[in-house]
Amino acid sequence: MPDLKSSEIIQKLKSFIQSKNIDIFGITNKIPKDIVFNRKIHGKSIIVIGIHMFDAILDLWIGGKFSKCFSDEILKAYSYQIALFLERLGYRTEPISYNGAYLKDLGVLTGLGKIGKNNLLITPEFGPNIRLRAIITEANLDIESDINLNFNPCIDCDMPCITSCPADAFNRDKQVIERPNDYVMEKCLTYQRNNLKYISENAKLWCIECIQNCKYYK
Repeated sequence: MPDLKSSEIIQKLKSFIQSKNIDIFGITNKIPKDIVFNRKIHGKSIIVIGIHMFDAILDLWIGGKFSKCFSDEILKAYSYQIALFLERLGYRTEPISYNGAYLKDLGVLTGLGKIGKNNLLITPEFGPNIRLRAIITEANLDIESDINLNFNPCIDCDMPCITSCPADAFNRDKQVIERPNDYVMEKCLTYQRNNLKYISENAKLWCIECIQNCKYYK
């Protein structure tokens, strides 16, 4: 293992990530087992990266049964570049598979934002209009997550994200929406699958009403 201080690794890593023009990223060395459950290595730290979905085309799914999403392919490429960078510093590193962790929860742990009443990670910079990926590494990145305790996006909000949901996936009768008990994923997924917006025979968009109707949407 290389003889580098945690602060040195973090500085090198931040500079590398910023050089890639990745929109947002966060780091934590606190890894709850119930949030990261599919890992190839027993890592000490997690890096979460995200890109701003400034154009709906980034959310386009291409292909048939084994389709791929533009934004996720971009994030996957960034993830492997970051993993290779840390490997060259001497630390085993692996991108976490898309279904290998609760990415929104990791986004909170790394200080990127808060999970809102719409069950989405809401960031100060881009609202919920982001996509995420995570990387696990054996490097001990001892850093205090820059969590903005004053950022409470859902305070005094009339919840247009929820009232606009065409799947009725939230309990609208409750005065207070509590995540995750009042979000019914199966309703959301069923609506999504039955109402795909086809751009062409093999190119489709999923519903993002809850994202676009958030007051922090950018």
